[in-house]
Amino acid sequence: MTDQKIPSENKSAVPGEPSKTLDTPAEKPAVPAAVPPATAAPAATQPAKPAAIIPGTSPAAAAPAAVQPESKPGTPSTADAAPAKQAGPVASKPAEAVIVDDLEDELDEDEDDLDKDVGIEAYCVKCKTKVTMDNPEPVWTSKGTPGTRGTCPQCGTIVFRMGKTPAHDALVRPAAVKVEGNVKIATAGGRKRAQPATYINHAPADSEFARKLATDLENAGVHTWIDTGEPAPKNVKWAGGVHPALKDSARMVVVLSPTGKDNADLTKAWTFFKTQKKPIVVAMTATVEVPDPLRRSPRFDFSADYKAALRQLMSVLSD
Repeated sequence: MTDQKIPSENKSAVPGEPSKTLDTPAEKPAVPAAVPPATAAPAATQPAKPAAIIPGTSPAAAAPAAVQPESKPGTPSTADAAPAKQAGPVASKPAEAVIVDDLEDELDEDEDDLDKDVGIEAYCVKCKTKVTMDNPEPVWTSKGTPGTRGTCPQCGTIVFRMGKTPAHDALVRPAAVKVEGNVKIATAGGRKRAQPATYINHAPADSEFARKLATDLENAGVHTWIDTGEPAPKNVKWAGGVHPALKDSARMVVVLSPTGKDNADLTKAWTFFKTQKKPIVVAMTATVEVPDPLRRSPRFDFSADYKAALRQLMSVLSD
């Protein structure tokens, strides 16, 4: 029995062509040969992390050498095109800091000149420009902050500027004056604001009655401001021209008595209220002649019935 070759099934890749008979058994697919090291693609070069600079060494010595790309023939190398910069001496102070110091020195010199020779500038709301004020005088705000008040040389309007000047050095700083109350009240717009004060204006002879009246009004919910009689610096010039309590109080109760009705400070206070068109109420401790400018103001006699007069006064102040 003769051996016969069994043709292997080998389909041609091209249809219609006869299949070829393989005399050898099926061969395994060839494994591609490894790429020689000389022809392998170069690995991507990772950028080297900068080394930590050790104190006492220069940055150039601590930094690792940069990887230079392979240059092509005829192309100058990077080292030849751009020589490495040499580390120069470290500047003691940046140029910007030197400029700022020079500007600060110039400003200090300007302020010294302003205090000595140059007038004080302020903004005039009427002229809408800065002017050098005439007749500057040192003043204080209600918080005890120094300032300067004067007049505009062009229109005569009062101008003001915050800040201390050498003229304040010879003055005694007054204590802060708080006029508004701690209780917040609602306004027509829905917002809340501090309760305005009622100024109790009295002569020194009527201090006892005035303090009692102020206490009763406070207990009834009417915030008041009254001079406590504590020692205060004399001839204090306020920024608003008058005492902050006179300026910020919403209304006034004038205590009149036969001995105190002609007091100069009493008259000056209610005269200022009249010029500002603020409401004034008169509280009489006895039968007394009311000054003509106050005749149209509501009057209450506390000498006959104190409680009845207090209720009537509260009803007027609550409106």
